[in-house]
Amino acid sequence: TIPQLIKLIKAEKKLVCPTNDAYLLQYLRARKFNPKKAFSLMQNYHQVKKSYRDIYDTYDPEVIDRVLASKAAFSLPYRDEDGCAILIIRMGRWDPDVFTVSEAISVLTLIVLYCIEDPATEVCGIRIVLDVQGASLKQVRCLTPRYIHLFSRALRNCLPARFKGIHIYNESTIFQYIWSVLKLLLSEKIKKSGTFPR
Repeated sequence: TIPQLIKLIKAEKKLVCPTNDAYLLQYLRARKFNPKKAFSLMQNYHQVKKSYRDIYDTYDPEVIDRVLASKAAFSLPYRDEDGCAILIIRMGRWDPDVFTVSEAISVLTLIVLYCIEDPATEVCGIRIVLDVQGASLKQVRCLTPRYIHLFSRALRNCLPARFKGIHIYNESTIFQYIWSVLKLLLSEKIKKSGTFPR
């Protein structure tokens, strides 16, 4: 399967990416070892990086430290009963005056990529726990269609990760508005996995 994927990569002159086994397996596992689907995912990922150069071209260590220190997004050191890695996102911890939405997305992507370096996460996937307590109009104003579209692409068919569900806590009227817009852009599988525990 890996040789088939390498063959597809070499045939696409515009795609420049690593071809080591560990890197290719991330995409193959994300698409159940279907080389064509894995290649399509890889193309999508690199296309998104080109389309959003302001987010992905450079990673500022100072910004990364600032976002991580806020505890707005982080992965737990343990897994759920299905073996999924758990990614926590807390909207109330995000202050747009401290770091921008593009900086938040940049670091969030790094966290996901860090998680999938573990083969167990590549196989079992990632479960997102989204705590929207403290979501504000100030944050909503930052979530322009451009960023909502990027977020939907990341969940749908861009990152080499298997997103197994989004569990949303402490929802508010403000977040219900955001979710109603985001759902228009998500796949049916992701939409059905979104739950609102009480």
